[in-house]
Amino acid sequence: MNPHKRSAFSLVELLVVITVIGIIGAFAVPAVRSMLKGSGLSNGANMLMDEVALARQHALTKSRIVEFRIYRFADPEAPGETLATPSTGQFRGFQFFEVSDSGAIMPVGKFKRLPDGIMMNSGVGNFNSYTTATLSSLLGESIKFNTNYVLNTALTEPDPELPRGVKKKYDYVSFRFMPDGTTSLSPTGRAATASEGGKWFITLHHIADISKATTPNQLNFVTWMIDPVGGTSKLLRPGLK
Repeated sequence: MNPHKRSAFSLVELLVVITVIGIIGAFAVPAVRSMLKGSGLSNGANMLMDEVALARQHALTKSRIVEFRIYRFADPEAPGETLATPSTGQFRGFQFFEVSDSGAIMPVGKFKRLPDGIMMNSGVGNFNSYTTATLSSLLGESIKFNTNYVLNTALTEPDPELPRGVKKKYDYVSFRFMPDGTTSLSPTGRAATASEGGKWFITLHHIADISKATTPNQLNFVTWMIDPVGGTSKLLRPGLK
C-alpha cells in the first residue's frame, strides 16, 4: 500500500457529519439568540442607570439643577414606525442637561440610545390595555399629570437634534435633579394616580416581545426604579433570562 495515499470520507460519512452539525445548530441558534437578547437588555438597563447616576452626580458636584430627558422617536428600520411621527416610535434614548439660573438649558451629557431592539414600554402592542402605572410609571402619555412630569410635544429651537436622521422629530419625558440630589418627581406618585405611593419606574424589554407576549409576566424584562426623594436608583431583574 502506498503510505502517502489517504482515504477520503465516504458520501454516507459526510451526510452523517452534516446531519449532526444541523442538529447541534438547531439547538444552539435559539440559545445564542436568547443570550444576545438578554445581553442587549442588560446593557441597555445598565446604560440608563449609569446615565441617571451621572446626572445626579453632576447636580451634586456642580450644585446645579440637572434635567434628565427620556426620548421617544421612530426607527425607520422598525416595522410600523414612521420617522416623521414620533408617536409611532418607542422610548429608546436619553440625555441630561444643566439648567442655568436664568432657566437656560444646556446639554451636558451625550445623547445615549439603547441597544438596537431594546425599548422602554409605555403601554404599547399587546400591552396597550395596561396602564403606564403597571409598566412604566415615568412614561405617561399625558401632559396633565404635573409640571415636573411632562411629555413635551411642542419642541422649541434650543432643543438639540438627535442622530440617525431623527433630528428634532421626537417627544420626551423629563424630570430634574436638584443641587442636593433630590428629584422633582412627586414622592406620592403622579397626581392622577397618587395610589402608586411614589413609585417611579421604567420597564425595558426587547421590541420583538411586543407581539409575542400577552402579559408583562411573559416578558424577558428589566425594571429600573428611582427614589423620588433620595434620587438614587436601582435595577430589578425578575424577568431577565
